[in-house]
Amino acid sequence: MLGILITGHGHFATGMGSAVRLLAGEQEAFELVDFEDGDSTDRLAEKIIAAFDRLAGCENIIVCTDIIGGSPFKIAATLAANRDDVHVIAGTSVAVLLTAVLERDDHVRADNFIETILDAGHRSLVEFKLTDVEDESEVDGI
Repeated sequence: MLGILITGHGHFATGMGSAVRLLAGEQEAFELVDFEDGDSTDRLAEKIIAAFDRLAGCENIIVCTDIIGGSPFKIAATLAANRDDVHVIAGTSVAVLLTAVLERDDHVRADNFIETILDAGHRSLVEFKLTDVEDESEVDGI
């Protein structure tokens, strides 16, 4: 199984985890690491390493972070640099996480899985625009 670890600033990880549980139910091999106010980067690294230890039975670990360049991303990337089984992505959204938890059993290789979840992120970022409609019967809702 592919393990998923979410980390980010504040309560990003636990908030995203809550949304995933609400939409997709409880998840196995699913770790949440918040970078809370008052945590040092050393403490964050310790928390991520502990989460890696809990995911030790997974073939690969996908770390989903909030923003590229932030401390959670940098710490995860630094720790992943010494491991072939850890992969880090940034810009995580609920759409990305839902795709990840719902489709991870369909993927054996981490690179194919990452491609799938990145594609979900790209497809889910859209702008809603209200267009002029001459005939209201053409409107089926949003």
